[in-house]
Amino acid sequence: MLLAFITNLELSKVTINHLTYHHFTGSGDSDSDLDLLLYGGPDANEALVDVVCELQDPLMSSHHDMLISSCSIPPKQVMNHDKSKNIEAPRVPNLRFSTKWSKDGEDDYRQTVTPLLLQIRET
Repeated sequence: MLLAFITNLELSKVTINHLTYHHFTGSGDSDSDLDLLLYGGPDANEALVDVVCELQDPLMSSHHDMLISSCSIPPKQVMNHDKSKNIEAPRVPNLRFSTKWSKDGEDDYRQTVTPLLLQIRET
């Protein structure tokens, strides 16, 4: 299935000259070439920069080696769209206003509205 995936997407594989999964049995005879670096497209490429291996670097604490790669990704082609046929959205004037209440005004408003809200809730 992986080979079909690689073939269908026309992916290229970076050569890794190192077994990247260590089983620690058989003095390395059981180590595997498990990891892949894949890239696709005619203008893209990827290159292996470094392999950080637990057998060579005491800071690496995984059975999987860390692969460090660099890649180039072509810029996305931006299409210029014809803006001459764009419609203009209607503008609605903003007629909102803000009320600045005084302390007395807040109390008067509360006394006026509270009984009306209770009446609305009951009906």
